[in-house]
Amino acid sequence: MLTTLINYVKSRWYVHKAKNAYESEQYDEAIACSNSAIKLDSKYATAYLIRSTSKARVHGLVEALDDARTFTRLRPHDKYSLIITIQTD
Repeated sequence: MLTTLINYVKSRWYVHKAKNAYESEQYDEAIACSNSAIKLDSKYATAYLIRSTSKARVHGLVEALDDARTFTRLRPHDKYSLIITIQTD
């Protein structure tokens, strides 16, 4: 139980750090922080969204599609999921 709580808090911290890195255009750091958050909590959809957008900036849209699809699977009713689904079909 305590380990789960610690992983939850750490994953949110890594996503916060990834958001800041993305906003300051440090996309490789944003990808690394998102990877760390996903390792701690594989169901944290925001980490996939940040990693997807960062990968799109660095590597292109093809690299970002898997993360975008994972995000839509985890949050099917989110407004970003609708946009991703429309644009990838």
